[in-house]
Amino acid sequence: MVKVLIETNVWREDSGSIRGGYEDLGGEFDDVASDSITASTLNHESDDTIILLIGQTGTGKTSFIYNATGNPNAKIGEELESETSEISQYDLFVDGHRVVLVDTPGFDDTEIPDADIFRNLAEWLAKSYKQGKLIAGIIYFQRITDNRLSKNAKRNIFTFKDICGEGFMENVMLLSTLWARDGAEKEKQARREDKYKENGDYWKSMLDQGAKTDRYRHYDPHEFGDAQRRAHEIISKILDNQPQTTRIQQEMVDEERKAHETTAGIHLVSEIDRLQEKFDRLIHDLEEKANKSERDREQYKAKLDDLQRQAREAETQSQKLHGTYKATVAAAIGAVVVSVAAVAAAALSSS
Repeated sequence: MVKVLIETNVWREDSGSIRGGYEDLGGEFDDVASDSITASTLNHESDDTIILLIGQTGTGKTSFIYNATGNPNAKIGEELESETSEISQYDLFVDGHRVVLVDTPGFDDTEIPDADIFRNLAEWLAKSYKQGKLIAGIIYFQRITDNRLSKNAKRNIFTFKDICGEGFMENVMLLSTLWARDGAEKEKQARREDKYKENGDYWKSMLDQGAKTDRYRHYDPHEFGDAQRRAHEIISKILDNQPQTTRIQQEMVDEERKAHETTAGIHLVSEIDRLQEKFDRLIHDLEEKANKSERDREQYKAKLDDLQRQAREAETQSQKLHGTYKATVAAAIGAVVVSVAAVAAAALSSS
């Protein structure tokens, strides 16, 4: 069981200030995906406009939140390590509407999917739906500075599509970020944006289903006023959306599926299984080569160690996705305790 605190950071247009703090919800809730949940939807008002922010680490989500809210607690770092390990909410007013920006952990550009990030997001969406809180929009952040999308970035887009479902796409905004101000670089980025729109592996299928696009450039600190106005312009385009349920909400609540049984979860499980088979095959091939001679063993040792590490990580993510990771760890600890106790008993009996 965990206690849930709500971080409240409300930007007031009339006073130009932030009212912030934490509210204790006065209760405890089942821990569904992790040992700490720093935000929930339990204190949202019925007329709130709830907008999720989703994207890879380093795509500018935190900068957007800071610019939209003026909240200095939305930390911005130069390193590509996510500032967000849990789901947080930031409240502000735009055009007279109370808006709740829900910041989700950044998808990492790694070969092995992060099960914790997926399960936390899935469980948050399910809990929100159970409470009758529907999502007005989801902004998917994508760097326009990337020359091409990596295979892992494409997988993240596929997962995002699975989470939303076709019926929610009209409420999706694909926001390309870090645009240059002008000149040749901006022209090159515009051509790249066209490729995103035309490629079925990137944005095309989502646009065909009703998703919208927009741009958000990099702003220097002294341009905060312009940055905030632009962020509010983007948010205002979502205010008139009819709140909808995402596919994963319908699957987890209406159909009572677990996260790994949803469309997105099944595809992630399949991807992890494929990676495990790949690592096992590579490990087997390397072990055969390494066993030919001592020199070969030294030559392949580092690569073999790395593959074995990746195989263990894939197994861990698979267990987390299925919700069996804690049980597996507990069983392993229990086995160690039993083993130590047996050794101690044997030592005592022989003394």
